[in-house]
Amino acid sequence: MRYLLIEFDDNTSADRLRAQIDAASAAGKGMRVAGLFGVPTVWCECPKLGGYHNHEVVRGGKMGWWVHRACRKARVGTHQLENLIKPKERRYGKKTGMIQVVTSVSIGEVPVQNLEQGH
Repeated sequence: MRYLLIEFDDNTSADRLRAQIDAASAAGKGMRVAGLFGVPTVWCECPKLGGYHNHEVVRGGKMGWWVHRACRKARVGTHQLENLIKPKERRYGKKTGMIQVVTSVSIGEVPVQNLEQGH
């Protein structure tokens, strides 16, 4: 089994492909959408001398991002993106017993020049 994580430039395209895969899954094809993740696009710009302090960052309820309590925007740094497809909404076919479930993925900041240099 493998997972394929695809990045979309807009939510509409992602939702359209998800609907097509859900239809194929319902028709008995051997694939299903295992996860849907939202990535922050607006970041906290509050001045932070020495970084965030205790209790200044909380896990957001809607998307699961780490957000600055004061401005409610995603904090700069690594995020573990929460799967927006809740377990009861996932298609498992006729499987019984234990299965693997994607609960989160991690994203982090990497300077573009590092990617260009192969890091």
